[in-house]
Formats: sequence, structure tokens, C-alpha cells
Amino acid sequence: MLKIEKRQQWLVYFEMFLVSFAANALAPLITTFQDQYNLSITTSSLFPVFLSAGGILANFLGAFFISRMGVRKYNFLFLFSLALTAFLFYIASDTVLLFAAVFVLGITTGTGMAVTSTILSHLDKRLQNFGLYHAFFGLGGIVTPAIIGFILHLDMNYKLIFIFTFLLAVGTGVFLLFARFLSDHIYEKVPFLKSLSILKMRVIYLSLIILVFYAGSEIGMVLWSSNLFIDAFNFTKESSALFLSGFWLIFTSGRVFAQQIENFLKFQKTIILAVSLVFVSISILLWQGWPLAFWFAALGMAPIFPIIQKYVLQHIEKSQAGMFNGMLFGFLGIGNIILPGLMGVLGGINIYYAFLLPIVSMLVILVVFRSLMKM
Repeated sequence: MLKIEKRQQWLVYFEMFLVSFAANALAPLITTFQDQYNLSITTSSLFPVFLSAGGILANFLGAFFISRMGVRKYNFLFLFSLALTAFLFYIASDTVLLFAAVFVLGITTGTGMAVTSTILSHLDKRLQNFGLYHAFFGLGGIVTPAIIGFILHLDMNYKLIFIFTFLLAVGTGVFLLFARFLSDHIYEKVPFLKSLSILKMRVIYLSLIILVFYAGSEIGMVLWSSNLFIDAFNFTKESSALFLSGFWLIFTSGRVFAQQIENFLKFQKTIILAVSLVFVSISILLWQGWPLAFWFAALGMAPIFPIIQKYVLQHIEKSQAGMFNGMLFGFLGIGNIILPGLMGVLGGINIYYAFLLPIVSMLVILVVFRSLMKM
């Protein structure tokens, strides 16, 4: 049984990489899309709105339907959505198709995160390494911008990245058709209204507030980093994409060792120090104009999400895990509309203004986290 669950664990990690591989293509291609489709920064601020709207739809429905469809069928739904995303980006000839592709990318991201986190949360506790789980998302953030930077540097068609994504989705789906280690076990069937009742739990709603502000800041910083580096620091598109890969390399390294960091510093100190590091780093980035501070922010952001998520899952019933994971990524989608979208609007005025929002978000997180620790 444990051998089968280990295979499921590595499937979860690989598919988390696929989610990230697709999702992280958007940020390094923002300026390319702006040039090709003649989009302003303000218009581009609709990207996170469409992206997150798709994610919200997928996650709230996923929290309810995973238990009825079974994880194997829902996993195939994720892979189909991933292939469709790549296809739409490849054929996008106007802004309508482009924004449709971004919306479906949001559905893909939400579906993938909901199904992988549900599978992982039902494995043996020894295999529930959420730090490594989130690290594979960071791995996609390293690989995708690096590949895009290489493609742009060679003056090749950037749509090659979407051909590769399509092949990965189809290849994984074909493999799983013949592999039998992922069963279609039906998890808890809970009425939709009853599932919403878990939001009354203090540990859940406070943690959701923290993670909404965290995720919105992370997505916003990554999404608008190219505009910051190009407009404020005179980076080229290619060097901006490669610099973003450096961010994800540090971010992923931090997530790989997130559990060890928490074991050493303990839960409360880890979160306080991590959030404080992000606050200080972004402040230095803006007021001192030191681009490397962006990488220090990555180091601070790395352990926040997996450690908070693990904390919640250890303080609720196992039967509530699937509902929580679906709702978690659904609420994150709301944050990913508001914060990155607002950053885009402010960036249309001055890109420096946009990066003030993550600083404010870190202050909010510290205040809410203090309330969480009073439980």
C-alpha cells in the first residue's frame, strides 16, 4: 500500500510542476503580449482578473465535485484543461482568444492544485510533504522563464513553449490511462452548504486571510516583475526572464527546506521572520533600487504557504481536508484578482506604486497572524 502511495506522491509532485510550468509562462511573456497585441499595462492588468476568475470557478466547484467524480477522473479533467490551455495560447490571433486562453489557464491551475492537494492530503502522513509539494511549483517557475528567455534570445517563436506544454499534458494523460496506481476512490460526499460551514472555524478563516494576502502578493510581484525590471532597471526582455528564473530558483530552494526551517525555528518564529524578510526586501528594492533584493524576497516568501497550509490541516479533521483545499485555492483566486489587478492599475501610473501593495500586505499578514497565535 505504501509503495502505491509513493507513486501517487510523485505523480502529485510532477503534476504540480505541470501546473507551474503552464502558469509561469504568463509573467515572462507579459511584455511580449503587450507588444504583439498592442496592450497597455492597464489593459494587461485584466490578465490576473481572467486568470483568477478561472481559478475561482475551478476551485469552488472542485471542492464539491472531486468527491463525486473521484480523483482519477478529476485528474484527467485537469490534463484535458492543460492541453486546451496550450492549444488556445498557440492559436490566439487576437485579444479575445488571448484572454480566453488566460481564463482557461486559471481553470487549469485551479483544477490541478485542487486535485493534487487532495490526493496528497489523503496519503500516509509520512508522505505529506507540503514543502516539497510547493517546491515543485517553484521548479516550474525556474524552468519556464529560463526556456522562454532562451527562446526569445534565439529570436524563435515564443509559442514553442505551448507546443511543449501540450505534449506534456497529452503524454501524461496517455501514461495514466495504462497506469493503475491512481484509483478512482470516491472521497467524502458532503452537501455543498455543509461544506461552507468550515469557514466558521477560526483556524480556517484567519489562515485564509493570511494566505489570500500572501498569494496575491506573490502572484502580483511575479506577474509585474518584467515591467519593473525593464521600465525601472533597464533590463532586456531576455535578461528579465532569466532574472525571474533566479527568483524561482531561490524560492524553490527555500520551499525544499521549509520543513527543516520550521523544525529549527518553530512555527511562529518561522512565519514572523519570513514575512519580515519580504517586507524589508521589497522596501529596499523600491527605495534603494537594488534588484537583488527581489531574490531575498523570494527567500522570505518560500516557507509561508506550505507551513500555514500544513498547520491548518493538522488542526482540522481529515474528512475536511478536501473541502479546505478546494476552498483554499478558490479564495486565493479572489486575492489573485484583487491584488495583482490593483498592482496593474497602479503600475499604469508608476510601476513603483504597484510594488507598495506587497509591503502593505505583509503588514496585514503580521497583524492577522498575531490573532491566529492567540487561539
